[in-house]
Amino acid sequence: MAAAPKPEPGSGADIFAKQCSWCHAPGVDHPGTMQLGATRGEDFAVLEEREDLNADYVKYIVRHGLNAMPPFKPTAITDAELDKLANYLAAAD
Repeated sequence: MAAAPKPEPGSGADIFAKQCSWCHAPGVDHPGTMQLGATRGEDFAVLEEREDLNADYVKYIVRHGLNAMPPFKPTAITDAELDKLANYLAAAD
């Protein structure tokens, strides 16, 4: 089985992989995915598979946090990185 291709450095997918996937990737080892699945249902569990996210919502949640998710300051994820991440997650919309 071939390994999945690595995302382009600096892309929204790359930022997600580095900043978000440890908590929000598919599978039982990812607490964000598990919590979203338990509270919102399986259709909402995996962020990269959702079709209801918009960029402004993603930016707000990343900066302000929600429930168990902590807020991320600009020192953790820059505004430019956050724009790319938000647009990446909203692209399925």
